[in-house]
Amino acid sequence: MKVFVLLLAVLGTTLAAKLDKTPYLDKTPNGLAALLAEKGGIEVGEIGTRIVGGVTTPIEQVPYIVSMQRNNAHRCGGAIISPTRILTAAHCLFATFFPIPATELSVRAGSSNSASGGQVIQVLRYVNHPQYSHITLNNDIAVMHLVSALDLSPAGVATIGMPAQNAGVAAGTLARVSGWGALSEGGAGSITLQAVSVPVVTNAECNASYGGGITNGMLCAGFPEGGRDACQGDSGGPLSAGNQVIGIVSWGRGCARPGFPGVYARVAFYRSWIDEN
Repeated sequence: MKVFVLLLAVLGTTLAAKLDKTPYLDKTPNGLAALLAEKGGIEVGEIGTRIVGGVTTPIEQVPYIVSMQRNNAHRCGGAIISPTRILTAAHCLFATFFPIPATELSVRAGSSNSASGGQVIQVLRYVNHPQYSHITLNNDIAVMHLVSALDLSPAGVATIGMPAQNAGVAAGTLARVSGWGALSEGGAGSITLQAVSVPVVTNAECNASYGGGITNGMLCAGFPEGGRDACQGDSGGPLSAGNQVIGIVSWGRGCARPGFPGVYARVAFYRSWIDEN
C-alpha cells in the first residue's frame, strides 16, 4: 500500500508539472484533471458546452461533424470519414485512465442540437493509436466503428475527405473548428452547434508558445490575440480546411488565451494509420 501511495504521489507531482506548462485537459470532458483534483493536485472548473468566440452554425454547413455521446450525453466531437467510421481524439475514449466500454458510446449525426434530432448510431468498437500518451497527448487520435452505417442522404450528414500522408498545410491557412464545447474557459454553454475560423500556425511558433512539447503529429491554430478557439467539450471534433479534416481537437493552455493557440492531432501525419484502421 505504501508503495502504491508513493507511486501515486510521484505520478501526481510529475503530471501536475506537465499540466502547469500544457494543461491540455482544459479541453477534455474529464479524465486526468479530475483524478488530480481528487488527489488535491489541481482544481477543475465547470465543464461547458460551446466554442469560444464562434457563431451558431447549422449542421448543413458542417455536415461531417458528430456529437460523440456517452450514455446519451454529449462528451466529445468527431468527424465522419466513412458511413461507418468516425475520427476522434483518443483521450475522449478514456474516463480518468480507464477505457470507456464501446457499449456506452454512440454518435449523433445530422443535428445542430447535441441532445435531439438527427441519427443516433451505437459504437461497435474503437481503435486508439497504439502510441497514444495520456501524459503528453501525443498520438491523440482514434477511429470509432459504428454498428450500422449512417444515412448520407440528408443534407446534414456527409463524409469529409482527409489529406494525403504527410501533406503540409501552410501557415496562415484559415481553418474552421466546430463543436459543442464551452463558450468560455470553464464556462457554461448550450447544446447548439458552434463554429469559428482560426489560422494555422507553424509548429516552431507553437513550440515557442508552449515551451516545447509540440510534435510532428500535432498541428496548431489560433490568433495571437486569442479570443477564438475550441474549448471543453470540443475535443475530438474536426478542424477543417479545403473540404478536408486537417486536425482533431486535442489540447491547449486554457481556451482562447492570447499567445496559446489550440493544439490538434495532425490528420496528415496519421493518414496511413487511419486507412489501416
